[in-house]
Amino acid sequence: MGRKKDIVRKYFEQVISNDKRQSCKFCHKEYNMNVNKMKAHLLKCSNCPQQIKKKFYSNTTSNVTEDQIQTVDEYDAHLVVNSHKSLTINKFFDHMNKSENVRLNEKLALAIIVSGSPLSMTEHPLWIDFFKQIRPTFKLPCRKSISTVYVDKVYAEMQSSITYDLLEANDLHIQLDGWTNINNDGIINFVICKPEPLFFKFLNTKDNRHTAEYLKNQIVEIIETYGKEKFFVIIGDNAANVKKSFELVKNVYKGIQTLGCAAHGLHLLCSDIFKVDSVSEFLKQNSSIVSSIKRSQLLSSVFKKHQQIKGINVQLKLPVKTRWGSFLFCLESLMKNKSVLQAMAVDDTIPISLLKPIKLTLLDDSKFWENVLKMINLLTPIVNAITVSVLNHNLIHRVRSLLNDVEKKVEECFSSSITNSLFSITEELKIINNVAKRKIFILGKIHLAAELLDPKSQGLKLNADERVDALEFIYNLGVEMKIDIMNDLSDHQSKQGYFAKKFIWENSLITDPVKWWKFLDNISPLSKVAVRILTAPCTSAATERTFSTFSWIHSKKRNRLTTERAGKLTYLSYNWKLKNKKSEISKNTEANNCEESSVDVVIQEIQSSSSSFNSEKNDENMIISKSDSDSDCDSDSETSILYNDTSSDENSVSCSEKEDEDNY
Repeated sequence: MGRKKDIVRKYFEQVISNDKRQSCKFCHKEYNMNVNKMKAHLLKCSNCPQQIKKKFYSNTTSNVTEDQIQTVDEYDAHLVVNSHKSLTINKFFDHMNKSENVRLNEKLALAIIVSGSPLSMTEHPLWIDFFKQIRPTFKLPCRKSISTVYVDKVYAEMQSSITYDLLEANDLHIQLDGWTNINNDGIINFVICKPEPLFFKFLNTKDNRHTAEYLKNQIVEIIETYGKEKFFVIIGDNAANVKKSFELVKNVYKGIQTLGCAAHGLHLLCSDIFKVDSVSEFLKQNSSIVSSIKRSQLLSSVFKKHQQIKGINVQLKLPVKTRWGSFLFCLESLMKNKSVLQAMAVDDTIPISLLKPIKLTLLDDSKFWENVLKMINLLTPIVNAITVSVLNHNLIHRVRSLLNDVEKKVEECFSSSITNSLFSITEELKIINNVAKRKIFILGKIHLAAELLDPKSQGLKLNADERVDALEFIYNLGVEMKIDIMNDLSDHQSKQGYFAKKFIWENSLITDPVKWWKFLDNISPLSKVAVRILTAPCTSAATERTFSTFSWIHSKKRNRLTTERAGKLTYLSYNWKLKNKKSEISKNTEANNCEESSVDVVIQEIQSSSSSFNSEKNDENMIISKSDSDSDCDSDSETSILYNDTSSDENSVSCSEKEDEDNY
């Protein structure tokens, strides 16, 4: 009968050119007639099905039966028919090369940075297990790798992107402000508007004093980097050193315009009002009422019970010393809960000792509640103006009208006849004078020019003197930019020439002023001057928002972050969110998409847990403690975060992937 053929030969075929060599049916690799080598090959052949490999896990084939041989023959026939399908399935296994691992690590690092997650999260066993379940071959970076290698890499990439944007822009404006972080380090943040406010630079001043000369040198360095012909406006707060540094810069660059922050000026107006003796005492009284209820478990419970009875769902709010808008919110919360508070005052179930200090006040309709209403009427136009001015939109053309509205409503508030007035006549006159003083600090000729160039208002509400100042400013800027705009400016004012065309004005009421003028870029020489004016920022709110991000990242629970490292994290977080605003999708849209398809991808901007960081419309964003400032306020803001990182960037931490850290 002869010796039985080994079953391994079923998976090899004879090479035509050489009858002593066999070729693998799956990968066509050739071998001499050696069954042991052929078996070893099948075990490691990537194309060989697992069902066949299992037959050769044993070192011997002595126990192989005829039934098994029959099964193999049947499987071979099936394999020929379904060879493509089998090879495709069995070729699949998790594999990741080094470059792909590095790319994923960079994306993971950016997600951790932007979302404010702790850098050490990749060393937590649950996260390690989670990623292992998703991609077993994915090697997570350790905390030290993220805080050094990957932070530096994505930071350099972001810097390159922002530098490109600034080099491409024609009109640039600088915002700056000083701040003291949690470690008491002096920091100056610089924002460049193009007109979108990009966080350009953070400067740890160390032992350098924030003198006017020091600030001037830093500003000049930025201007020289991107070209003096591009820069137009520098804006900051009312600090003496900042104002002096602006004067020094203007001596170097005659075409630079220096502005005071509109929001800061309005905040200072609030400060002026709160310094009035009668207002100060009244606000203390309001704070005491809210504090008494909030700090007592019994009063708080009874308050909620009466709220449910009356169907009111507005919580009492305590004011924050340095956030002027919060005083208005405190007063409004009291007024909305007036019926609830008065019901509490006559509730027999509450011990007399708890309500005695505030009972008479709550029941005093003739004085207390009228004064609450009067303070609300006084503060509302100011807070509304702050809320509008701090937006990132181009609003310099609306500043004059906002200030005039504040001035008008403050005067109306004092002219209304209410008995038992909160203010004396002297105090009313003092507040009106303060409004005029802050208006002078904020308003300049550039604001008048912007309103004149606004296609919606067209400067119709400017008086004769204001119109002349606006025209003079526009003409001088044209001379500075070496653009002949005299004829074009005349046609614009008289609506002649190109400006007589109906189609040009058709969308002026609904189109952004900057876009409207850019539409005329190749038609009107005046458009370049108009765009430069209308893109100028009216506040340094964007700089304040960088400080909000800074305090959110470099918090009390992450105080071991170095200032340099925290600055880079802030730079990445702020600029990424700014650049990716267009990809933000509402939560409702995301929920709907998830219901329709489980594989839909919804890109949503990661939101901050800090309330001062979430909303551009909240005036509370604007109040940040400043070093070397003449501001009367001193911030003690505490922001909360979703994730906390207590790891130090300076200390070496053992890394299970030391090789990865060195290589990546």
